[in-house]
This record gives sequence, structure tokens and C-alpha cells, in this order.
Amino acid sequence: MKRSIAIAASVMIMSFASYAQAATNNSTATVNQSVGSANNATVEQENANFTSASIDQAGSVNEAEIEQTGDANSAAIAQSGNLNEAEIEQAGNGNTASLNQAGDSNAAEIEQEGDNNTASVAQKGTGNDAEVEQSGNGNAASVVQSGSANIASVEQSGNSNEASVAQKGAGNAAEVEQLGNANTASVEQSGDNNTAEIEQTGNANSAEIAQSGAGNNADVEQAGNGNTAEVEQIGVANVADVDQTGNANSAEVEQVGANNFAEAEQTGNGNSAEIEQSGNSNVANLEQTGNGNVGDIEQIGAGNSADVAQNGNGNEADIDQSGSANIAGISQRGNGNEAEIEQAGNSNVANVMQASSYNVANVEQSGNFNTASVSQSGGNGNVANVEQE
Repeated sequence: MKRSIAIAASVMIMSFASYAQAATNNSTATVNQSVGSANNATVEQENANFTSASIDQAGSVNEAEIEQTGDANSAAIAQSGNLNEAEIEQAGNGNTASLNQAGDSNAAEIEQEGDNNTASVAQKGTGNDAEVEQSGNGNAASVVQSGSANIASVEQSGNSNEASVAQKGAGNAAEVEQLGNANTASVEQSGDNNTAEIEQTGNANSAEIAQSGAGNNADVEQAGNGNTAEVEQIGVANVADVDQTGNANSAEVEQVGANNFAEAEQTGNGNSAEIEQSGNSNVANLEQTGNGNVGDIEQIGAGNSADVAQNGNGNEADIDQSGSANIAGISQRGNGNEAEIEQAGNSNVANVMQASSYNVANVEQSGNFNTASVSQSGGNGNVANVEQE
């Protein structure tokens, strides 16, 4: 037995509420409201496979909700106006949800439970809020926002999840949280004073943040094995922070502009971190704890500062600075570590501190009024080389 329901409603002046329910398989519910405000549309489908629900509203202060339970569900909500609210809730496998809002101060929420779910939210305007929550395997979420002061939040729990957030405008905020294995998260922001945060817990995670503009903030936190984090910022006064806990982690931060700050902290074995900065008055800090870590900082410009701190055995640290009045420091505690600082320019300062045995320190400076210091203590078989031209 199957039943098909189709509802079309048109509102001219007063508010209107529409309700459609399909409790059997192969059901369809359609609600259309236009030219008005304070409209309310609700579609509820239970135990309905191969269903489809669509709501279209035009006006302000409207509310739309779609609730589906079953397999192969599809839901779509489109709203045009200000102060609108839309919510899609799905439970089952193979669900698809799409939500589109155009206007200011709109709110959108998509919640899915099951496998192979896909959710997409597109908002255009100012002060919009989008939230996607997924639980299961093979989920994919995408949020696109165009405007200022928008907020996007994606939370996924399960394996093989994928999340992507794109924001264009000023003062936007994006947050992605993933729990599980083989997760992938990507945040792209264009504008000033934006904030992006990605938090992942599990194995084989991958995180990427790309920001262009001034005063942006990027934060990546990963806990698990085989994690990869990449942050790219173009502009001035940006901040990037990467925190990884686990084995075989990889972190890369690239900043182009002045007065930027980058920091990476890794705890575990086989970690590798690279920070590249191009501009003046930038600061880069790298802290690694464990064995076999590799840290690399490269700076081009004047008045930059770079610091690498490593605690463990068999670590490698390399700082390369090109410009004047730069400061480089490497601190290593453990056996068999290697430290290298290369500076090209005038009035640069290089400091290397190593504690324990069989460490190697190399400092090479070219230019005038440069200063180099190497301190090795607490062990045997250490080697220090300083070359100034």
C-alpha cells in the first residue's frame, strides 16, 4: 500500500501553516508558500522509504521543518527573506538533505542519523546561522555562506566522514568537529576577522584551513594516528595554531603577509612540522615532544622570530631566515639531535641549546653585525659548527 501527498499553499497577506504527513512507502509531500510573512510549514514522514519532501517559502519570519524516518529519503527547503528558520531531520540510510536561504538573520539546521548521508546548506546574507550534525558512516556535509557575521557548525561522528565549509565575507565563524576514522575537513574563508576551527579525534584524519584577509584566526586540533593538518593564510595580523597528539602526524603552516603568528605543537613519534612565513615582523613557534621528529621553519623578511623546541631523541630542527634583524632559536633535549640555523642578512641573532650526548649544531650566517651562540651540555660526543661571512 502506498500513498502520495502533494500540498501547495499560497499566502497573500496573513500567516499560514501547512502540515503534510506520509506514513507509508513512496510518499511525496510538497508545500509552497509565497508573498507573505510569519508562515509555518511542517512535513513529517514516518517509516516511509523512497520519499521526497520539498518546502518553498518567500517572505520573512517564516518557519519550515521536515522530518523523515526511513531509507533513501530526500528533503529540500528553500526560503527567501529575513528571520527565517528551517530544520531538516532524517533517520536512516542514503538520506539527502539540502537547505537554501537568501536573506539576513536566518537559521538552518540539518540532523542526520545513519549511513551514506549527505547534507548541504547554502546561505546568502548577513548574520545567518547554519548547523549540520551527522552520526554514522560515509557522511558528507557542505556549508556555503556568502555575507558577513555568519556562523557555520558541522559535527560528525563515525567513519569516512567528510565536511567542507566555505565562507565569503567579514566576521564569519566556522567550526568543524569530527569523531572517528578517515575523516576529512576543509574550511575556506575570504574576508577579514574570520575564525576557523577544526577538531578531529581518530585515525587518518585530514584537516585544511585556507584564509585570505586580515585578522583571521585558524585553529586545528587533532588527536590520533596518521593525522595531517594544513593551514594557509594570506594577509596581515593572522594567527594559526596547530595542535597534534599521536603518531605520524604532519603539520604545515604557510603565511604570506606581515605581523602574522604561527604555532605548532606535536606530541608523539614520527611527527613532522613545517612553517613558512613571507613578510615582516612574523613569529613562528614549534614545539615537538617524542623521537624522530622533524621541525622546519622558513622566514623571508625583516624583524621575524623563529623558535623550535624539541624534547626526545633523534630529532631534527632547521631554521632558515632571509632578511635583517631576525632572531632564531633552537632548543633540544635528548640524544642524537641535529640543529641547523641559516641566516642571510644583517643584525641577525642565532641561538642553539642542546642538552645530552651526540648532538650536532650548525649555524651559518652571512651579513654584518650578526651574533651566534651554541651551548651544548650534559653529555659526550657533541659537535658544533659556526660559520659567519
